[in-house]
This record gives sequence, C-alpha cells and structure tokens, in this order.
Amino acid sequence: MDLGIAGRKAIVCASSRGLGKACARTLAEAGCEVVINGRNAKTLEAAALEFSGFGVKIIPVVAGVASPGGEEGLLAAWPPGPTRPFAWSSSSMASPSGPRAPSPA
Repeated sequence: MDLGIAGRKAIVCASSRGLGKACARTLAEAGCEVVINGRNAKTLEAAALEFSGFGVKIIPVVAGVASPGGEEGLLAAWPPGPTRPFAWSSSSMASPSGPRAPSPA
C-alpha cells in the first residue's frame, strides 16, 4: 500500500519495541527517513538494523525522552535543513507534571 509519504522525515520516540517500533517500521517501510529512540542501546541497534532493510536512513538515538536532555538529544539528531518532522510520535512516560516512575519490570 502506498501511503504517499516516501521521502518524508519522522521522529518516533520509544521506538525500539512495542507500539513505537511498529510505528517506526511502518514509516520506514513507507519510505520515510526515521529518527528512532530508546533507552537500551542493544535493542535500539537491532531495530535500526531491521528498519535499514527498507532502504531508508534510520538514525538511532539512545536516550530516555523523559530524562533530562533526552528530547534535546532527539532533536539534535534531526537532519540539517529546512524540513520539519512529518511525524512526531511519543509514548514516553512524561506527563505535564513531569516524568512518572517506571513500572516494575
């Protein structure tokens, strides 16, 4: 299915597994350049390797978006140029009152 978004750029937070990974995979498969992120470097690199099979640029950023500097790190990884993100997806644990405590593993 052609979504008509090939060549666009997106940032997907918490995209090394789960729903975030599914969103990032769909965007990469549709031809988007995707900045992905997660807190576990090994899991994130595995996702980046998987998505690179779609022939698009994948930029992995190891950071917790709700952590100090996490969001800034993602934005710093954004490719230079005048384009703004086509999509920004965040399922981080941040809330208007600040980060929530992580759920037990």
